[in-house]
Amino acid sequence: MTKIEEIKKTGATFTPRPLADFLSSRLINLLNPEQVVSVLDPACGDGELLLSISTQLASAGFRFSLSGYDSNEHYLCSNSHSR
Repeated sequence: MTKIEEIKKTGATFTPRPLADFLSSRLINLLNPEQVVSVLDPACGDGELLLSISTQLASAGFRFSLSGYDSNEHYLCSNSHSR
């Protein structure tokens, strides 16, 4: 299974972009801009949440590192990001 529609039929849940953007904006408000931010998403799926977090952090001038993992390698390439 490599197509996003097929993957979703397995019960996998992916973070919709509006929710990812909402969570990212809330996260920024809790962080200290003086610190280097590290984010680990142990079930990143297609990476929508990490992409949103990176966009928000970069826009706010944070120094950061992001890591994402998923147990299904097909999830990792199920969505192409074009922000």
